[in-house]
Amino acid sequence: MEVKNVPQKTIVIFIHGFMGSSRIFDDLARSVKEKGFDVDLVTLAGHDDTIFKFFKTPSRMWTSSVDEYLDKMRTQYDNIILVTHSMGGLISINHLVDNCDKVRHIIAIALPVNIQPRMRLVKSCLLYTFKKGSDADDKYVAAMRKQAGIGGIKFYNSPLLIPKTIAFFRLSNLTKIKINKLTVPITVINSEDDELVSRRSFWHIKRIKENLNLIELKNSGHFWFEETEYNIVKDAVLSILKEHTVDPQTKVC
Repeated sequence: MEVKNVPQKTIVIFIHGFMGSSRIFDDLARSVKEKGFDVDLVTLAGHDDTIFKFFKTPSRMWTSSVDEYLDKMRTQYDNIILVTHSMGGLISINHLVDNCDKVRHIIAIALPVNIQPRMRLVKSCLLYTFKKGSDADDKYVAAMRKQAGIGGIKFYNSPLLIPKTIAFFRLSNLTKIKINKLTVPITVINSEDDELVSRRSFWHIKRIKENLNLIELKNSGHFWFEETEYNIVKDAVLSILKEHTVDPQTKVC
């Protein structure tokens, strides 16, 4: 009896970053869905809520909730592609080091394995906190405001963010150590002008990780992307999706 090749189910999962939201992927996810892929946008535990909910949510739930979610997706899909931003990439890499089954590729945008905040980030955070809806917003603050996943931040309650910020830095340091154990193909898309991620992230990954694809943007920030460079990101994602819809028997790890 002839055995026919049955198309395998593929899902593209988007995972946002620290204090962010899935809104950063709105346009990109729409483009992917138009190509016929199933799409899901993950909201990290404690995000897309108030600063008080964020403070009360244990940082370990960022990773545990993603672990549980990806395990569930493995029962429904043969091929999983991860597209991440910032801390979403850190969480995903740590998960994949332990369990990479059915994940064919991870595309990590603004991957912060080395963090070096610039003064522009400090300025943006101050304008975001104290100038709500102000005309003082530049393109960086406007992008931060649009994509923000934590509401109700005021001067008097901003110290509540300190423990979670420390947890973010710790996760970055842990990933810096563990990334060399990653066997899933990875594409890293970072920008020279990122106000949070140091260029040392690129150098570190190049030094310790073989068989990866590196795309370095020039003018984009951490949240804001120059139009031409955003199109580079989108084209890279769509190109990778074409290459990595594979037979479920193919082992990548």
